[in-house]
Amino acid sequence: PSPTSAHLTRPAPAVIASRLTTGERFATVYDGHVGEATAEFAMRTMPACLESEGVGGATDVPAALTRALTACHERCLREVQDGSGSTATVAVVGSGKLHVAIVGNCRAVLCSGGTADVLTKDKKPELLHRGLINEEEQPKPLTVERTLSADDAFVIIASDGVWSAQGGFKGAQGNQKVAAVLDLTS
Repeated sequence: PSPTSAHLTRPAPAVIASRLTTGERFATVYDGHVGEATAEFAMRTMPACLESEGVGGATDVPAALTRALTACHERCLREVQDGSGSTATVAVVGSGKLHVAIVGNCRAVLCSGGTADVLTKDKKPELLHRGLINEEEQPKPLTVERTLSADDAFVIIASDGVWSAQGGFKGAQGNQKVAAVLDLTS
């Protein structure tokens, strides 16, 4: 089965779920600030960056994810001229492992054995910035690697608004934020 994705109230361009040519499944979420151009550009560009930086089949997936996010950031700075920026969350599943990389105020939560395990903690930026990476506050993506078990059901990757909305994830449904759910059982 293909990976599942869900967007809340924002149009689909901020969320993507697919497969790399090497078979790994991935999902990405972007949340733009000062406009949506960077989020939309990153959504279109990140799959190629993941492929070109060798994320699929890499022996050091966290380093490959960092290179892919950095490459996408550098392309954003060259090609997106509206001054916008974006958070980014990338989750890759393959070879019995879950890899997550985040930039900015976003989070990944794993549902394992019926409980929520927060894998990453969002970082609220002090300054809005162009592109994906704020060199002053978070010069490189935060990466997490987890070996999957039979109890792991799915991972939710989402922007800050999903987690901070009153009532948690369910309360965020009226919020202009985005989330993706990646099924780990298939």
